[in-house]
Amino acid sequence: MNFFDIIEKKKHKKNLTAEESDFIFGEFAAGNIKDSQMSAFLMAQMFCPTDKEEAFNFTMSMVKTGETIDLSALSGISADKHSTGGIGDKTTLILAPVIAALGIKFPKLSGRGLGYTGGTIDKLESIPGFKTDLTSDEVLRITEECGCCIAAQTDKLVPADKLTYALRSEIGAVDNQTLIAASVMSKKIAVGADIIVLDIKYGSGAFMKTRTEAVELGALMRHIGEKAGKKVSCILSDMNVPLGINAGNALEVFEAVQFLKGGDIPDLYSTVSKLAVEILMHFGCNAKQGLAKFDDVIKSGAALQKFRQMVKLQGGDLSRFEEKYYTDDFSGCAAILSPHKGKIIAMDTEKIGEMLIWLKAGRSTKTDSLNYDSGICFHRKTGDDLLPGDEIGMVYYPKGYNEDEVIERFLSCFNIN
Repeated sequence: MNFFDIIEKKKHKKNLTAEESDFIFGEFAAGNIKDSQMSAFLMAQMFCPTDKEEAFNFTMSMVKTGETIDLSALSGISADKHSTGGIGDKTTLILAPVIAALGIKFPKLSGRGLGYTGGTIDKLESIPGFKTDLTSDEVLRITEECGCCIAAQTDKLVPADKLTYALRSEIGAVDNQTLIAASVMSKKIAVGADIIVLDIKYGSGAFMKTRTEAVELGALMRHIGEKAGKKVSCILSDMNVPLGINAGNALEVFEAVQFLKGGDIPDLYSTVSKLAVEILMHFGCNAKQGLAKFDDVIKSGAALQKFRQMVKLQGGDLSRFEEKYYTDDFSGCAAILSPHKGKIIAMDTEKIGEMLIWLKAGRSTKTDSLNYDSGICFHRKTGDDLLPGDEIGMVYYPKGYNEDEVIERFLSCFNIN
C-alpha cells in the first residue's frame, strides 16, 4: 500500500477503506510515516465531509496501534466520560469522585491541553506530587480501591492518537469532526468502560462553534461507541461563557475542591449533575432520582472523601487546596475593574482561551511549558450589570508580565455596554 496514493485519494475527498485506515495510522505509530507526511494527510482530511463509517474505521485503527485495558478484573460496572474541551472545564475532577461515591467504577485516561482548551492532566499535575503516569495495573488497583482513578494516556495506549493529537494542534487541524470523534472514542474504547457519557461543547470557546455542529458530533461519537458495543449518551454544553469561576490549572483544582465541599457554583452544578444523571440512567434511575443521588454524595461529603483518597493514592498532597488556595508563588495579581457603568453583553471565550495560553496556563505547541498557578477568576459574567469600579475578575500572571497589558487583554475579552 502506498502512502502517496492515500494522500491523493484524500485530496479528492474520497473515504478510506478500513485497510487503508489501518495502514496510515499503524505506520505512523510505528514511525514509518514522517510528521510532514502525516500533516499533509490531516490537512487534506480537514476538507473532507464527515462520514460515519470512515470515522469508525479511524477509531478502531487507532485502537489497534496499542494496548487496551481489560476492566473485567474490576468488581461491578465501569463508566467513563469525555468532554470536547472548554474554558474552565473542571468537570472530570468532580464527576470522577461523585460516580465512585455512588458505587460505580470510574477509571479515566485524560490528556493534556490542546490549543486553548485546558487538559485534565495539566490540572491534576498542579497538585504537588500527583502522579499521572501510571501503568494499566496501577490504574486498575487504584480504581478498585477507591472507585476512581485519573491517569495520563500512556505511550502504549492508542499511540497513534497521542501522536496525531499533538500534531493536529501544531498545524491547525483540530476542528474536524471525523478527527475529533476518532480521537475521543479511540481512547474510550481502549480503556474499555461499559458506559461512556460525552459532554459536547459548543460556542466561541469550543471547537464546535454552533449547537448544530455539536449535535452532529455527538451523534457521530454515539454511532462509533454503539457500533463498538458500548452504551453511550451525551449532553450539550454552552461554551460562550467560561464554565464556573476559575480558569487555570491550580485555580480549577481549588474550585473543584470547593464544589465538592458544597460550594454554590450554578453553571458548574448544572453541567456535572447532568453528566452524573446520564450515567445513573443506565442503572434504571430517572432524572429526578439521579439528581437526588448526586446531591446526596455532595452534601454528605462522600464525593469529597473519594477525591481526597484518589489524590493520596496517586501520590498527591491536596493540603494547599483544602482551605484557601495560597498565592505565595504568584508573580503578579491584577484585579480587573469595570471602566464604566454598563452590562456585560458578551464574553469572547475563545479570546479568553488565547489569553490563558499567553499567561502560560495553556499550550500553543506540545513542547510549551506551563505556569500552573497562572489563571483567571471570573467574578462577573455575561448578563451582569456593572458600576464603575466593580471588580469583573482577577488575573494571576507570571513574572515579567506588564500589569497594564494584562488588564488591557482581559477587558478586550468583554463587550460592556
